[in-house]
Amino acid sequence: MLFLTLIVLSVLTVVVIHGMRTMQVTTAGATMFRNGIQAERLALSGIRLAQVLLYQDMVADRDNDQAVDTLLEDWARFPDTQNFVIPEITIGEIELEIVDEQGKFPINRLVDVQGDEDDVARTLVTLVSTMLRATDLGQEEARNLASYVVWGLKDWMDRDGQMSLPAELQDGQRVDVEELEECRNAPLSDVTEIRLVLELLGIAVDLVDFLYNGDRNTTPGLKDLVSVVHTDGVNINTAHPLILQALARDVEEDVVLPLAMAMDVYRRDAWNRDQLTRSDWYRALATEGSAFVTFPDTVTTSAWFAVRATGTVGAISRTGWAILHRNEQPALSQFIPKSVSVAQVQF
Repeated sequence: MLFLTLIVLSVLTVVVIHGMRTMQVTTAGATMFRNGIQAERLALSGIRLAQVLLYQDMVADRDNDQAVDTLLEDWARFPDTQNFVIPEITIGEIELEIVDEQGKFPINRLVDVQGDEDDVARTLVTLVSTMLRATDLGQEEARNLASYVVWGLKDWMDRDGQMSLPAELQDGQRVDVEELEECRNAPLSDVTEIRLVLELLGIAVDLVDFLYNGDRNTTPGLKDLVSVVHTDGVNINTAHPLILQALARDVEEDVVLPLAMAMDVYRRDAWNRDQLTRSDWYRALATEGSAFVTFPDTVTTSAWFAVRATGTVGAISRTGWAILHRNEQPALSQFIPKSVSVAQVQF
């Protein structure tokens, strides 16, 4: 009888332990599933929060009768907002980044104009060659490679139906052009296509990675400097100094970079906030070249913004990306302003 009792207790112990472990696994799985859903909802809330920030900024500009977008505004400073109280979140955290797409160079303008010597191509060649100065390439070699890259991008987008690549590519590698993928023959739909074109051009792998991603410390990549959004002009108040340098005209090349850096410092100073409504505010700088430089095709307001929102609950994170378009249409909802519409969202 005692032996039978011990056997029953042993079996019951195994069953109970197995049941407890199964329950723990089920509970942990349910918790992770719940946290994942909540994290995704928080990310979507972050995108909605970006809409509200941009909408309030537009309303404030309208009330003050001065339309301007700068790096001093709440949408660019989140979470260090001054005029917007962020609601308390108890279930997790929201990380939000809003980037002005009009602070980037509209790369699709390459196919808006004709000719290899057009001003758009010149700006892009200057931008790429300036980036390449952070590498071991010489100045002339960097300029030649930049021209090659811009030519390849334009060839990818133009409507002649083919990539007219030379038989021998930049690094001496030979390819059969007929075996290459069919080119777009249209403006880029996503900046990731830039990396594909760089690889098709036969550029060295390390340079492809640098041109697309940058060095992650001092020099941003093309994915952060150009935009596929078609805009009326580049916002001089939010553009990266490398873009300012590429856009500058009527000054010597050795003057442009110090001038662009001085402009960046000036526009980030809250004391100069009111001056940034003028398109030629850089004239006030006591820097060489400021009296003569011009920046064609630049604006001081923006309508397109990129948003990256990450929701975190426990150890689970979900990230959403969205392109927001802001226009002057009145808001139809107090909570989700239709005047800041979601043009694209992705998880």
